[in-house]
Amino acid sequence: MKRLLTACAATAAIAVPLAMLPAAAHAEPTKNLAPNQIDRGPNPKIPYVDGSTVVDGTRKVKVNAAQVQLLGKAGTASYIVVAAGRDGGNARLLRVRAGQPAKVLARGDQTYEAVLSGNGTRVALTTRESGARTTIKVISTSTGTTQRTGTFQGSVNKLDFAGDRVLLSSWGPARTFVWNYKTNTRKTINNKTGYEGSFKSNRLAFYTADPFEDGCSVLTRITAPTTPIWRSCTDRVAAISPDASRLATIDILSDGLGPRRVTMRTGAGRALVTYKTSWFGAIEWETNRALLLETHGQTWTATVRATATTVNRATKLTRTVQP
Repeated sequence: MKRLLTACAATAAIAVPLAMLPAAAHAEPTKNLAPNQIDRGPNPKIPYVDGSTVVDGTRKVKVNAAQVQLLGKAGTASYIVVAAGRDGGNARLLRVRAGQPAKVLARGDQTYEAVLSGNGTRVALTTRESGARTTIKVISTSTGTTQRTGTFQGSVNKLDFAGDRVLLSSWGPARTFVWNYKTNTRKTINNKTGYEGSFKSNRLAFYTADPFEDGCSVLTRITAPTTPIWRSCTDRVAAISPDASRLATIDILSDGLGPRRVTMRTGAGRALVTYKTSWFGAIEWETNRALLLETHGQTWTATVRATATTVNRATKLTRTVQP
């Protein structure tokens, strides 16, 4: 699931048409989620991690690690994961497949921020970040060999990776841009700091200024970055459905452990339902209408499947581990 950003370089606010201003107060339903009180439903339709095992339908791939983070599939039966010890140390980027030894693609803490390309053939890794400059390399998920290395001004975040294009944003100077790693060319989208983006859904969310200094969040299309779709000074986008018809948003200042609430919205930002719990972990769209929420209740934890009208439990119950 995608990383939560908590600060950004200040940027100029944009003018917002009246149609984009928040509508009159609207009381969407609020549901408190306690995993042990939610009926069991089917397992997730997309690959997920159960303990240290990658589960994809009937296929199970055991990973020899205390902690496992799934980045996605590479081909029909291989998976790219970040594996680490119980304390988070000894992080490795691995390609795993049932019945075969894991292949180490990279090592180090930078693997936690790796972004897998849409077709699973490449991974973008930050190899050096000094504040003044950031170095990113693209490696093959088959061999681990480096395909291209790029150096960029400022502290740069990776938002998405599809085909030859990597969506990047900088915290200083503030800008969001596309790096074509094959041609090593860069194209600026806007002079704002983006924090969430998807080539597939053609969406980009960015801050007008540091949210801790009254900055707001704006959602646009990547291909039309000056035309706002939705704007909020209280919420930020956490996940965008594949067809962009739904959004999951959290408090704009959420930090640390994880958000206590997640609001499901239409693609235009209208609130449909708000879910609350002790804290949420990973937030990911299973389909264009169903959201998978890693739900940490006071006693029990599970992944909950939520739509605008229904909830069910998609994984088994485990005891909540207090950090």
